[in-house]
Amino acid sequence: MKKTTAEKPNLKGLCYSCNSEVDKSKMTQHLKYCKQRAAAIAAEASAKDDGTAAKTKFFHIVAEGRYNPQYWMHIELPATDDLEDLDIFFRDTWVECCDHLSAFQIGDISYSDDPEDLYFGDEIEEEGDAGAGDSEDVDVDEGEEGAKALNLESLPPGLVEAMTPEFLLKLQEFDNTDDLVVFLREELQSFPKDLVFRALRGGEEDRRLALKQMLVAEMIEMLEDRSLGVALEKALKVGQKFRYEYDFGSTTELSLRVAGAREGVLVDEEDDIHVLARNIPPEYKCVRCGKPATKVAAGYDYWGVIEHAYCDACSRKAKEDGWLPIVNSPRVGVCAYTGEEEAYFGEAEWEDDDEEDEEDEEDE
Repeated sequence: MKKTTAEKPNLKGLCYSCNSEVDKSKMTQHLKYCKQRAAAIAAEASAKDDGTAAKTKFFHIVAEGRYNPQYWMHIELPATDDLEDLDIFFRDTWVECCDHLSAFQIGDISYSDDPEDLYFGDEIEEEGDAGAGDSEDVDVDEGEEGAKALNLESLPPGLVEAMTPEFLLKLQEFDNTDDLVVFLREELQSFPKDLVFRALRGGEEDRRLALKQMLVAEMIEMLEDRSLGVALEKALKVGQKFRYEYDFGSTTELSLRVAGAREGVLVDEEDDIHVLARNIPPEYKCVRCGKPATKVAAGYDYWGVIEHAYCDACSRKAKEDGWLPIVNSPRVGVCAYTGEEEAYFGEAEWEDDDEEDEEDEEDE
């Protein structure tokens, strides 16, 4: 059997504003100075020329396959959108196949709608870890004037008893949960990095500090919102690198970066995530005949695509259990992924086909 491999990946992409083909490494700079994009931004601002439109902060995010970076895109969306909006976008555009779980890893925090069971590498969320929105043990600020961010009576007794009176008083000074979490994180960063090892050696002061460190970390986990409902502007900043995972069995991982931010006018609130640029689809050759491949044997990830890609004709002769289309996504060949939202959720087309079948039966 003639065996071929994929040619060196074409890392060029298409700017959606001017239709220029640009190298991946130069796309960020191109988008910054693209005249057509600048004109489109100006047109958006002038579309609401009555002067009442509020300015909106937009994030420019670069996404790529963590292990197959020839799949990449640049997107822009309001910083007021939340992580769930970004999750839905990636599902619809790049990964959705069987409604698997997903999560974002930003710094040392894993954000998900089910944080108890999710993990990234060796970082495991223990059972019972939940954001403020899921906790029944902590009362948080509801926005009332004078309300405190933390009700000490609602904390587990053992946690309160282990704190010093001075620290308890300091905690009650905060009027909102966000500021309290910032204080606790700063407090956590102040502990010596080798504190645990020093405490194991038996120093009384080090053991006391290690206990306080554990209590602060536990309070952060109880108070911090780690759901996908967190706003992007709260979790991210320009230059931030973070990760996205979809499906914790046949996992697809994306590497993400906030490449920049700008102020502008949001014209359409329902269509607020825009693809600025995207990679040109990689080309694969049939492993049997060398012609352009269109299918990959089901169950192989990207690395398997190279060895299991076939054209339509050769796929009919190959002994494989099933086939998936070769699509422009880092999830190509994985699980049951067949393409973007329109290709996967073709409900409207199916409904139309059913209607046509019914009409044909009536005519007969």
